[in-house]
Amino acid sequence: MLKKAKSVKRVGADPYVAKLLDKIKVGKQELSFENGQKIFAQGDPADSIYFIQSGRIKVTVISAAGKEAVLAMPGPHEFFGEGSLVRQALRVSTAAALELSTVFRVEKKAMIQSLHD
Repeated sequence: MLKKAKSVKRVGADPYVAKLLDKIKVGKQELSFENGQKIFAQGDPADSIYFIQSGRIKVTVISAAGKEAVLAMPGPHEFFGEGSLVRQALRVSTAAALELSTVFRVEKKAMIQSLHD
């Protein structure tokens, strides 16, 4: 069971997104990651979506030949890991913090319910 997370800080955040995330009381967890720390890895279960409160994240993929490609570098008030919402069973990429970062991890079921509400 996930711990209850704090509210989304509204400074600079889209008011719709902040309201959406504030409605989620169960299935949301606030996490902190150090520079270089992995948030999820390619092949992990795609069971949640993430919202960046502060910091920057690097999303990469490793090809069959072993080459790394950077897919995105989202920053504050952006989402990543959204493949979980479109029936992606496993992560197709790896996400790691580029600096001290605070993110909200929202379980797939909780986010889908909030979007429907």
